[in-house]
Amino acid sequence: MVKARLYKATITLFCFFIQQLSLSLIAKNSNYLQTEGSYSLLEIGEVTFEGNKSFPAHRLQSIISSKPTTKSIPHKIVSFYYTNIKKNPAAPKSLIKLLQTTVNQFSDEISLYKENRVESDKRTLELFYYQQGFHEVKVNYTISFNKENKSYVLKFIIDEGPQYLIDFIEISGLENISQSLLQEIESLRNLRKGIPFNEPQLAEDLTKTRILLRENGFYYADFKTPKVVIDTSKKIDSVFVEFLTGKPVRINKITFIDSTNGQNRVGYNVKLNHLDFREGDLYNQRKVVSSEINLSSLGTFELVRIDTSSAFAPITDTSISMAILLRYRKLRDFGLGLFTNRTSAEKAINLGVELSINDRNIFGGGQSANLFFRTFAIDVSRALLEKKPLEYELQTGFYLVQPLLWTIRSSRVGLSSSMLYSQRKVFRALQLNTFTFSVKFPTRLPFWTYFNFLDIDFNFERQVPKNFESASSEFYKSATSFQDSLRIQQAISIFGNLNKYIREENPFLTSAIFAINIVGDNRDNPLMPQSGRLTNLGIDGYFLFGMAKFYRISLTFQWFWNLNNRLVLASKIRGGHIFWLDKENSFVPFDRHFFAGGANSIRGWASRQLRYHKGIRVDTSSSELVNIFLRDFVGNASIFESSVELRFRFGRPAYIDKTLASILELLTITLFLDAGNSYQWLVKGQSNKYAVEYTLKDYIFGIALAGGFGIGFITPAGPLFIDVGFPFFDPNKERKFLDKPLFHIRLGYSF
Repeated sequence: MVKARLYKATITLFCFFIQQLSLSLIAKNSNYLQTEGSYSLLEIGEVTFEGNKSFPAHRLQSIISSKPTTKSIPHKIVSFYYTNIKKNPAAPKSLIKLLQTTVNQFSDEISLYKENRVESDKRTLELFYYQQGFHEVKVNYTISFNKENKSYVLKFIIDEGPQYLIDFIEISGLENISQSLLQEIESLRNLRKGIPFNEPQLAEDLTKTRILLRENGFYYADFKTPKVVIDTSKKIDSVFVEFLTGKPVRINKITFIDSTNGQNRVGYNVKLNHLDFREGDLYNQRKVVSSEINLSSLGTFELVRIDTSSAFAPITDTSISMAILLRYRKLRDFGLGLFTNRTSAEKAINLGVELSINDRNIFGGGQSANLFFRTFAIDVSRALLEKKPLEYELQTGFYLVQPLLWTIRSSRVGLSSSMLYSQRKVFRALQLNTFTFSVKFPTRLPFWTYFNFLDIDFNFERQVPKNFESASSEFYKSATSFQDSLRIQQAISIFGNLNKYIREENPFLTSAIFAINIVGDNRDNPLMPQSGRLTNLGIDGYFLFGMAKFYRISLTFQWFWNLNNRLVLASKIRGGHIFWLDKENSFVPFDRHFFAGGANSIRGWASRQLRYHKGIRVDTSSSELVNIFLRDFVGNASIFESSVELRFRFGRPAYIDKTLASILELLTITLFLDAGNSYQWLVKGQSNKYAVEYTLKDYIFGIALAGGFGIGFITPAGPLFIDVGFPFFDPNKERKFLDKPLFHIRLGYSF
């Protein structure tokens, strides 16, 4: 008797624990309770299709409402215990009832057979096939019990019948438009004589034609519902479409409506110059959209709307009036807070604090100005996870942006200028003090072209390697041989040339560098892209005077494919090379070096630590201090990187608590494979050559492989990730397959 009671108590406690655990995971839904027996006989375990020769099952499943039951893991666990415990006669009825109530909380995961829903799905399938040219389609359904799975199978039986072809298409109402516009309309059509009838494609073709007409002055252009004549004997369709184009319409008045909210008004001419249309122009729908984009890009307005209005001028069949509503945002603000950006070389995270003053309309012409002071740690992942000495930088400066300088055809050229002073701690006593004056011409190209952004930059710098003599003396003290001294000289030469130039010439500016960067970007989201591509071509180097005698070219391709609503496939290819001129008497600025390894590169290696040595290492001094300096602060002349990454988002599960679901929705996981390396250490040897020379074969056989996974959390600034990378293949033969993993912190996806 005692054992029975003890057993019953144990079962009771165990079941109570399972019930409470499940209730903490599942969503509470007290409005809908249903006993397990009332739905089990009508539960749809599988939905199948028979006779669907033209369309796969997943396509048909996506358009109907009836879905098979999909039980979550918590649902399966609770159901398992409920099913087995209720068979035990010793189990208390109260506990069985509690577990049953828990199971009922998952009722929204159970798909039940409902005749009215299935009948609606039948009509949906018939309509879908009918619109694809299967005008004689017949759809029926059966429901049968699957003894093996103990659930019902809903089967849709489809008799597709013949697919009708298009025999004739007539589009009327376009007689008064130009021949060139007619030819352009004809080129847009995908539905033609001899191919199967497709109603969605017909609608798309007509919509494209309407948009094209509205981009060429026909503001009132529209089409009537197409008429389709079906010949059941010949199995053909004839399509008749009537367009109502109206007369060409011109813009007779443009009016700006400024809702300033107490802010300084932007000048009339500035606003007008950001429009792609003028009074007297033919109406163009595309130019209206691009004008909204132009005005929004000023950063001055929180809302931009362009529409027609009869309040300021009458609207007729040949003329319209355009009203432009501009709602101003707060234009001046002061800020003190966290600061984050990425390093120019490795795209690693910098983290610090910033004090700034911003004015987005400082001179009344939409110009924006920013005065700032910031201090930050450089590459925090490297310092935290690789236990490297902390690098930091102090910056103060001023930015001024003129959004529109001039217009060249359809391209809009702006102007931005900045003055920046920085102090960067590089290594031990060595510090780089840099004054930079830059002038940039950002240009937005027409959005229908492959490349849509062009930047032309001119940077004038005075860079001083402070404490260079004391730092080099510290290096030389550690030398134990002539070979050591030679290695030290090679290591510091890239900064030594600059120090010598300043000491002997005492120039006001040490370098002038130009840069041209052209970008083609059609990604759907720059922070978390799911589809599209990005192409970036950059060229920079020596301009007129100075010690920075080099030219650098880099090219990056990125592609993104949305596999489903939670899964994205991304890939990247990047290459670059530096042509270093007059190695004896010049230098390459540190932020122009190429480095491999780290969170945004080959993730099986630490930041800046991956390079192909070709069996010849130059970091072999007896002084580890010098070797560390070489590896961390002297980059490479060439780089090649490629990556493939699978990105998964959890979504928002319905079966768990709302707070936990909100957190889970922000989680993301990546699986990645990286390949590449950096080559040609920027260490000079004899006769104005590099210490190590490379051939094309070396570039190919020097490719390293790595792979791993990452876990991220979506923040307002982008995903914050921790990556775990493993080496797969090391061309230097220093690390083995799946050697010690490397951990990286990064902000944003790796590309």
